[in-house]
Amino acid sequence: MERRATFHQLITDQSGAVAATYALSLVGLIAAVGVGYDFARLATMNTELHNAADQAALAAATQLTGKAGAIASAKAAADGAANSLIKNKTILANDTNVTGVTISTFVFYKTKADAEADDESKAVDQTAASADADARFVKVKVTTRSIFYAFTPIVNAVASTPSGASATAGMGSAICKVPPVMLCNTAANPANFDFATIKGKGIVLKGTGGGGAWAPGDFGFLDVGAGANDLGKLLAYGSPPGTCVDVANPSTEPGSMASVINDFNTRFDIFENGDNINCYSGSKCPASDNNRTDLVQSGNLSYPPSGLALADCGIKTGNGNKGWQASNDPYRPTTAAACSATNTCGPSGATYPDAMGYPRDLEHAVGDPIANGVSRIGSGTWDINAYWQVNYGAAYTSQVGGKTMPTRYEVYEWERQNNAAASRQFNSGGNFTAFRKPICRAGAAPGPTQPDRRLLPVAVVNCTGLTGKKPIVPIDWIDVFLVEPSIDRERSTGQGNNKVTTKYTNKGDIYVEAVRRNEQAGEGASVQFVRRDKPYLVR
Repeated sequence: MERRATFHQLITDQSGAVAATYALSLVGLIAAVGVGYDFARLATMNTELHNAADQAALAAATQLTGKAGAIASAKAAADGAANSLIKNKTILANDTNVTGVTISTFVFYKTKADAEADDESKAVDQTAASADADARFVKVKVTTRSIFYAFTPIVNAVASTPSGASATAGMGSAICKVPPVMLCNTAANPANFDFATIKGKGIVLKGTGGGGAWAPGDFGFLDVGAGANDLGKLLAYGSPPGTCVDVANPSTEPGSMASVINDFNTRFDIFENGDNINCYSGSKCPASDNNRTDLVQSGNLSYPPSGLALADCGIKTGNGNKGWQASNDPYRPTTAAACSATNTCGPSGATYPDAMGYPRDLEHAVGDPIANGVSRIGSGTWDINAYWQVNYGAAYTSQVGGKTMPTRYEVYEWERQNNAAASRQFNSGGNFTAFRKPICRAGAAPGPTQPDRRLLPVAVVNCTGLTGKKPIVPIDWIDVFLVEPSIDRERSTGQGNNKVTTKYTNKGDIYVEAVRRNEQAGEGASVQFVRRDKPYLVR
């Protein structure tokens, strides 16, 4: 009986049944956890690949400058971002013994729209001569990788489907803290621009009146999105606000914006009444430390003169104050030729004027080029001999760099380096004083954080079809030298009742000389902080 009871208990006893159930379900649990583990590895590997593609595309985009070799540089930068520089790795991929990411394909696009559409039929032909110039966006594809699963073979899967990634990037650039000024490309083919054709030439950068517009409604300014007040600050402040203009696709600012000319003139130590942006009262708007202009102050003054007030620092309008004014016998040639005994340049009949700043090109010095139907871009030939006779009392004999026809900017720099702008200069009668350094407010010398106050970066744009406020695409950015203040000037001929006074220049005009391609803005490495470049992902 006892044996029978023991056997019965054995076959009916249920203690430990749960352990058996767990044992039977363990296979399924291990399979589920293993599949989860393997697919987590796959997701992480995909993230690694996408991160690598993003970094490679961003690195490549930084090299798309439009210059020769841009595509090769972009590829090298992308490979570096994937392997050498950032060390992106697919640690979880185990299809090879190599963990580093490699690039399989580069696709370049000309426009953002094509890059966003990802239509490779519109990709830049990398073998074309224009490829480097056209490539502005880049798509990078990384080589596909796979995972050999550890647990998934339980559910009849051994390796993952090969995983890849791609990313598309471009370069976003803005030119900041500088006056947003433009000029139209006047090449026969508006799509072409060769800086060498305008280097050293005088340019009417901004004209006045209906004939002064570069295009209908557009007088030479770009939109900063903040109106005339901030535009004035950008034109005048030594430390301008951080307002930026899109390098690739800025918009024009219609209207003549005449109210900002007073702000512009502060670069020449001229401070008019009003001072709505605190240029004079806050000493925010320095002139260059070489303030050579054609304007003088009345009387035989010391340097620096004492007791000057704001009323003494504007354009003289009467006899009650000092103020800036033309000299008694200013530079007013009547023909497009250098001053000589047969082509006297002083209204009184003198061969040379009694005071002289940097003059315009000969064909522009006769009078208003726009009114006279002369090209806004001059020849680059100016009366260097008259300038030297007036300011140095001798003929010009290649004193500046051994050049027979230096640019005005080269003379300006020579004067700065030789301290010729250090004080004042009298005419022979002592009736006025021509100051070579600013007297109303302290001047500013170019330096690591101070752009030259006589230079401006300017956008060169195609103006075909331009009218009013429209986005434009700059062809290039150049530096120009500010030749003269923007004021009304007159030419007087005859004496007494026969005296005739006509307009010589207009307040509102800005006359400049083309100096160089704006490498500060173009390369993004300037100590003067004029450009901000940042790559960004398109897709």
